[in-house]
Amino acid sequence: MQRIVYGIGVGVALVAPPTPQAAVSSEYRQLEAHVHGQAEIGFAVDGDRLVSEFRTPMYSLVGFEYAPQTDTQWQDYNGAVRILGDAVSLFEFGETECSVEKASINEPEFQEANHPHVHGDEHHHDEHADHHDSEARHLDFSVQYEFACENLNQLESIEVGFFEKFKGIEKIEAVFVGESTHVAELTRSRAIFDVVRK
Repeated sequence: MQRIVYGIGVGVALVAPPTPQAAVSSEYRQLEAHVHGQAEIGFAVDGDRLVSEFRTPMYSLVGFEYAPQTDTQWQDYNGAVRILGDAVSLFEFGETECSVEKASINEPEFQEANHPHVHGDEHHHDEHADHHDSEARHLDFSVQYEFACENLNQLESIEVGFFEKFKGIEKIEAVFVGESTHVAELTRSRAIFDVVRK
């Protein structure tokens, strides 16, 4: 399920082909497997716009990886969605001024039988089956962000707030695609991505 959290104007698209997203995707150092605690983020420059894509297992955000079964799990899940949509709290661009134009969240697909108000022992078998089905499918979140920036060619660093917001994220593999491509591994002790320029 895709949720447009924040958009400006009608029919805002990330960019016309060839897309910076395609460049980001092609430059991703893919995780060897679906690894809890790890995430990927890519940035690409498109004129005065900076686009970004963030991907991580659902477990890294909420501590479980199946359709929420309890009110508490649904609160955690919906809280994670709200945080992911709040790009202002997740990114700092140093001296470069950037404003959020779009945040588009691709949420995991759950079985229709799983919803916030399913209770009682009669549902135990189906919920257990859905739990294992979801685990087998490795549920992930992906989020696309778009920023309008001033003096983007002077961007020196990007600080991410995912570690502060989500205790389950331990490492983020990052890539920046601009005039040249840069990769880095971000951690709780090093959440700033330096944009190295030639």
